[in-house]
Amino acid sequence: MRISLGFALFVCLFSLGSAQTLRLIRPSQTDSAITTEDEFHYTYITTAARNKLFLFFPGTGGLPQHYQLVLRTAANLGFHAIGLRYPNAIAINDVCALTLDTTCHRRARLEILDGTDRHPTIAVNRTNSIENRLIKLLKYLRTNYPAENWQQYLTNDSVIVWNKMIVSGHSQGGGHAGIIGKFHDVAGVVMFAAMDWLAFLNRNADWITMPGQTPASRLYGFTHYRDASVEINKQITTWRNYGMLGSLVNVDTTSPPFANSHTFTTFLPPAFDTTNFHGSVAVSVYTPLATNGTPVYAPLWEYMMRGGATSGVAEKENVPGAFRLEQNYPNPFNPTTKMSFVIGHSSLVSLKVFDVLGREVATLVNDELSPGTYAVSFDATDLPSGVYIYRLSVRTPSGQAGEFVQQRKMMMLR
Repeated sequence: MRISLGFALFVCLFSLGSAQTLRLIRPSQTDSAITTEDEFHYTYITTAARNKLFLFFPGTGGLPQHYQLVLRTAANLGFHAIGLRYPNAIAINDVCALTLDTTCHRRARLEILDGTDRHPTIAVNRTNSIENRLIKLLKYLRTNYPAENWQQYLTNDSVIVWNKMIVSGHSQGGGHAGIIGKFHDVAGVVMFAAMDWLAFLNRNADWITMPGQTPASRLYGFTHYRDASVEINKQITTWRNYGMLGSLVNVDTTSPPFANSHTFTTFLPPAFDTTNFHGSVAVSVYTPLATNGTPVYAPLWEYMMRGGATSGVAEKENVPGAFRLEQNYPNPFNPTTKMSFVIGHSSLVSLKVFDVLGREVATLVNDELSPGTYAVSFDATDLPSGVYIYRLSVRTPSGQAGEFVQQRKMMMLR
């Protein structure tokens, strides 16, 4: 039964220990001109106030109701949480699979995002776009529930405050979260089983390797190792092309903080349908549950939503909290590779490469750097094959040398 304009169905519930309010709001309730995909948006809120919004996009053909465990986990952490209903009937990876046009995915996604005509297969106007649906939903919530402070995510009735949002999604929805992070500075990006792949060219879509407004230190990804829709090797390539940090971590055998990584996988069988590996990392019905009924993956979901912080750990806004040197990628390499590192506060930083006899062969960084995540390339064209060591040394301008030193091995193999 269709709910009449101006009335939102809501229910109060207890989830994971916190009282939550769920509201089901049709897009047409917020804007009568919206004519497609009019199933419910799902919004959750608790009395806790994190002053950030967790915005989730379902996968192809999926509805927000299919992802309630993820949304309830976000609300339990104090986020305003929205599962957005948007045009997702067409699988963009299918549309772009056999093309030679590396811009195909980008043009399709941006048309769904803002409604500007860019792609012949996609027919989404401004009214039915993600941006308009989100703006009108936030205005509706602001008007009808002013005490809940939804207005902080919208400026002048038309400008989305992206930097107060964690954008997330499953499969195709994860791709929308990823591309929003490229074009807007968001508080975080959490992607479940998501990649844009050109099957004929066997490579990522162009936008994944483009520089983005959101740094790689705020990007997280999670997939099932046996997902046939998102093959693990292609997923790893996608994550590396994003510049995401850390090695691939099996969450089944690792506890928070999950080796401080940003890329995760699981081998656990899905619930309900033991073959639905693709859905098991985020779709409620397929997500494995612990004996107490909570999602097995809830600790990981929380870790990613918090931006790497674990329960009881203070979070810093947009600033990495520690120094860290990541493993280079690719490794082995020939002849170039990339190294990433995190600087927690303004410091004098050097990054050098040595051979196995301890002789310095290259200085890649020797400068004072501000807090952030950095990536540098190393070209070993003039060096012989073999094992090399790269070392990060950090000291504060007024501190002592050697405050932080970390090194890793890599192999150049011709």
